[in-house]
Amino acid sequence: MNDFNIGLAIKNIRQRYGLTQRELANDICDQTLISRIEKGVVIPSSLLLMKISERLGVDVNYVINFAKYNNFEYVNEVIHQVEVLLKNKSFQELNTFIKAEKANPYFKSQEGEQYLLWLEGICAYHVNGDSNIAVKLLKEAFSKRGTRKKSQSDLDISIMNSLCVIYGEEKKYPNAIKIYEELYDEIDTHPSLNYKLKSKILYNYSKILINIDSLAASIDVCNKGIKVSRGNDSIYLLGNFYYQLSFIYSLLHKYENSLKYIELAMVMFEIENRDDFMRIAKKKKEELLTQL
Repeated sequence: MNDFNIGLAIKNIRQRYGLTQRELANDICDQTLISRIEKGVVIPSSLLLMKISERLGVDVNYVINFAKYNNFEYVNEVIHQVEVLLKNKSFQELNTFIKAEKANPYFKSQEGEQYLLWLEGICAYHVNGDSNIAVKLLKEAFSKRGTRKKSQSDLDISIMNSLCVIYGEEKKYPNAIKIYEELYDEIDTHPSLNYKLKSKILYNYSKILINIDSLAASIDVCNKGIKVSRGNDSIYLLGNFYYQLSFIYSLLHKYENSLKYIELAMVMFEIENRDDFMRIAKKKKEELLTQL
């Protein structure tokens, strides 16, 4: 057992929600008090701890156990493994993984249950092919937002994005567009939304817009995605955005623009060693050269 550190527990749970100290303190106490608590300078009273727990959307006992057993290291490792499985689209392995974690007391909090429901929804679709169950699970996960005052957490937004992906795959484009319009606003207004999540939302949104022939809007969304990547000194999904723009301009018969972006995409795919994408891009470039 590690040293009991209630302040560090509060800090880690707060950061996982994407809350600032100011947002956590709002109408509860002064921001400087939250800062002092997180640094271990001040121990919160039981009443204050209860109010902080309510704002975080977790039971007070969860915060205490979090501090007592220092389990955020374990939880963060689980989250990292899940991210790898999602990135690699290893949905069968993910399904097995979350079944094992469901019995884990670390995930008995409101947020933990929401997190596992989100993953169950993803697996219901990609493993079992059941869109109805998947949507039901994702909506249930979103409903677990509880008493948090924050408009949306990163997890809430990830759930909404997953819903949109399923709606898109099932060609329920109006459903997806309605949610993506809300998420598009969140990208500009959310104080601490992870830039990779922003990029995922914008990339998926641009694909939906192509499917409903809103090509000009899709170009705008792709350019916004490129801006997000560059603004964070990242190449995350940058090649995908360039490829998407090349595809759109080819649909518009603007082949010079299309060629420019396919070449930019190829540079990114080479840097990232994405050989499969590079082969596709090379073939696309050859096709474009015949149009010039």
